[in-house]
Amino acid sequence: MQSGAVLQLFLMAFVITVYEPVLVGIFGQTLGHKIMKIRVVNKDGQTIGFFRALIRYLAKLFLGIFSILSLMGSNQAIHDMLVKSYVVDHKR
Repeated sequence: MQSGAVLQLFLMAFVITVYEPVLVGIFGQTLGHKIMKIRVVNKDGQTIGFFRALIRYLAKLFLGIFSILSLMGSNQAIHDMLVKSYVVDHKR
């Protein structure tokens, strides 16, 4: 593999990994969340911050489909329970 391709792969992985934690941590939502009119917040309705958003994202990646199995009757998946976050409707 050429060094340019390795650099592109690294940059793409970096952007994909940082995109969600930064936007969820700072604004409470990604572009997809905004389109769906949902937001990720803490128990006080505030954004969860970068570190908690990063842990939430990594847990989601690690757990895959198993992370949403806990949604029955709740607005918290396993990755939300882990960082004490909630996905709520956001009608703005």
